[in-house]
Order: sequence, then structure tokens, then C-alpha cells
Amino acid sequence: QRSDLEGKQVALSERQIRILEAMRVGGGGMTTKQAGEVVKMVSKDTLIRDLNDLIKKGVIRRQGSTKASRYVLA
Repeated sequence: QRSDLEGKQVALSERQIRILEAMRVGGGGMTTKQAGEVVKMVSKDTLIRDLNDLIKKGVIRRQGSTKASRYVLA
């Protein structure tokens, strides 16, 4: 799947799309734990890889560090 981000197309997995939709509905941000509740049956490592990929693509930003991290729409 692809998402249009300010005219720039980025390829997103189905899990990443679900995370982004939950962020939009939930006020624009979430913690790692909340993201894990959106995409069940996925290891924490996979979840963090998906979140880091969204950061790399410029779709979300990380606020804070380690367990206190919060991810928000860019």
C-alpha cells in the first residue's frame, strides 16, 4: 500500500497503516505499548522496526527516549 504524504508517496505495510490510522483517531500520537495494542500478535522488535521505518520515511516523529517514547504524526 502507498500513502500520499504532502505529495510524496511512501510505501507502507498493512501494520504501519493501522498504526497511522489509530494515531489519527487517537489525537495524533501513541506510545509503543499503545501501538502494540493496535497490531496484536507482533513481537516488540517488529513493532519497533515498523515505528522506526515510519520515522525514517518522515511520517511520524519520536518524542522522548527509551520506555517513555511517544510517537506523533510528523
